[in-house]
Amino acid sequence: MGLKSIRPLHSLRKSPEHSIDEILLNRVSLKSDGRDPILSDIEMTLPIDVTCVVESENPLHAAEFLKLMAGAHPPTQGSVLWNQKNYFGNSEDSALDPHTMMGCYFEGQRPNPSLTVHKFWSDTLQSVYKNQMQDLEPASKLNLELNEVVRAELQDIETHFNASEFANVPMSRAPYGVQKLAQLVAIAMRRPHLLVLEDPAYGLTENSWLDFMDFIQLLQRQGFARHIYMTNTHPTALLHLSIQKIFLAGGALYVDEATRFKKVSHF
Repeated sequence: MGLKSIRPLHSLRKSPEHSIDEILLNRVSLKSDGRDPILSDIEMTLPIDVTCVVESENPLHAAEFLKLMAGAHPPTQGSVLWNQKNYFGNSEDSALDPHTMMGCYFEGQRPNPSLTVHKFWSDTLQSVYKNQMQDLEPASKLNLELNEVVRAELQDIETHFNASEFANVPMSRAPYGVQKLAQLVAIAMRRPHLLVLEDPAYGLTENSWLDFMDFIQLLQRQGFARHIYMTNTHPTALLHLSIQKIFLAGGALYVDEATRFKKVSHF
């Protein structure tokens, strides 16, 4: 499985200036709806630079763990620390802003139904580049260059995902798999360092899944998407991954460092 032809990202794309080099559960307790314990006073450094698949006796607990990692479900006790700091709290240090360092997908997440896939992806790239280039002058030249850069990169991405059949279809009329792929690709376009994905392969065709993994692999070569935490119910998706499993049971967390599949692609 080789990467399709995607020209290198434009020179205006910034290389990673900051990185998440440690993820620590600092005395974390987490309950589901205030009742069932998911984690009970866990102090542990989580695996990094790997794809972790989270499993649980109760599948809902695995999804809740991902929400904890994403900052969407605050712990009932303790904190999730990046590089020994709590960036999900009221930290004045903005070096690792969760909104830019992390990309998250959860089931039920969908873009504006009136947008086409092309428009959705174009708007995402425009937003990413504007955030990186907003201090450059003059504005008129910036906008011209920005449009050219977005057009070129979007063309490569749509070619990579064979999007000609669905690029101009409104989300309201696109099938579930297309809507989900559009959302996953838009998340990856933002070049996050940490990906938190609920069941990303479910509902995708095999070709779409493999194309998405190729795209993530390209990002990893550029220093992004280093850490991936995901759940999975797809019967064959893990055959294409080198993974490490995290098990949740009885309020405890276990890391199975021996759980490895043949490495076809590092997701």
